[in-house]
Amino acid sequence: MIISSLVLIAVVNADEHNSQPVIESYNISLDAAIKAAIAAVNQCHRQKYQVAVTVVNKAGIVKVVLRNDLVPEIALSISYKKAITALSFAQPTSMLAQRKVSKVLAMEKNLLFASGGLPIEAAGTIVGAIGVSGAPGEEIDEQCAKSGTDIISDDLKFFNP
Repeated sequence: MIISSLVLIAVVNADEHNSQPVIESYNISLDAAIKAAIAAVNQCHRQKYQVAVTVVNKAGIVKVVLRNDLVPEIALSISYKKAITALSFAQPTSMLAQRKVSKVLAMEKNLLFASGGLPIEAAGTIVGAIGVSGAPGEEIDEQCAKSGTDIISDDLKFFNP
């Protein structure tokens, strides 16, 4: 009797371990990230602006970085921070730039509350973000970022989590 009870306990515990919940996470694909980054760079280039573009996935990991030849190094860091800020707050950075930000958030080294960053959404789920830096004016940075999100929006429309 004792042996059969131990076996039963082991079987019950084994079933509990096999029924762990599955966590699904969706991220922007490399193809979509490349397409968005190229569109953003090209939009600014058509306006004669040299920019840097960073696309990150849902976890904030860099998927793509592009920059025109004459873009200073600092623009890479700024485009990354804009993408991370848009991702972290799930909002365009232009909306965040209008708000009064706490001193603690303002001191965070990877956040930048300036226009030019947009979250990338698919079927109501944030799958990444894009940040642009280098144009003479943050509004232009954001227009170029929007070109990137617009070009992949049809691809992401049919995403079904």
